[in-house]
Amino acid sequence: MNILIITILHLGKKDNSSIGHIGSASDRYAQSTLLVEKTKEGTFICAPKFLRSAKDFEIIEIKYSEEQKKFIQIKP
Repeated sequence: MNILIITILHLGKKDNSSIGHIGSASDRYAQSTLLVEKTKEGTFICAPKFLRSAKDFEIIEIKYSEEQKKFIQIKP
């Protein structure tokens, strides 16, 4: 059986590591962890923090389009 679990965790301000019991367990057992950051321009950047098997992950940048009423990917 394959199961996909997605969790959203906050990072500590001091060293940018996951905090709490769930955060530390997630770092130990996750297949991949991604870092999502909001930029000053209002876009969101999704970048790999830790990948066990996919070393060719390309950074994704998205923004919300008011005209289309959905998130769109910004092409590099």
